[in-house]
Amino acid sequence: MWTRTMGVTLLSVLMAWPAAAQNAVNDWSLKAQNVITAGRSPASSEYLLALVHAAMYDAVVAIEGEYRPFGVRVEVDHPASPESAVAAAAYHILRQRVPASEPSLTAEYVGYASALPGGPPKEHGLEVGEKVAMQWLALRAN
Repeated sequence: MWTRTMGVTLLSVLMAWPAAAQNAVNDWSLKAQNVITAGRSPASSEYLLALVHAAMYDAVVAIEGEYRPFGVRVEVDHPASPESAVAAAAYHILRQRVPASEPSLTAEYVGYASALPGGPPKEHGLEVGEKVAMQWLALRAN
């Protein structure tokens, strides 16, 4: 039930996100789906997809500040890129929860991050995404 409610809520909120962040969410959602669904039960896959999407959402909310986060709050005091935050949040969740995909996932992450516009906003976004992911992982550890 929690997964279904989370999915419906996330879908409705996607329409309010900036266009560039939506593209990052679409990109990393597809990557997550491909990584997670291989060899997993549907229930486990849905749970992990929800976790990835919740982390991506909270990373963007931390930067944009217009909505309430789902589960974790990270303070952002410098301009940060939502696109890099989305990528980092998804990557760190997937890397921890699906370790068998780590080598290829890391290559995809490095390639994706290197294609984003450089500068402090990108670096701050990567930090925000990682912090959000780590907090989500700690929250869902038990």
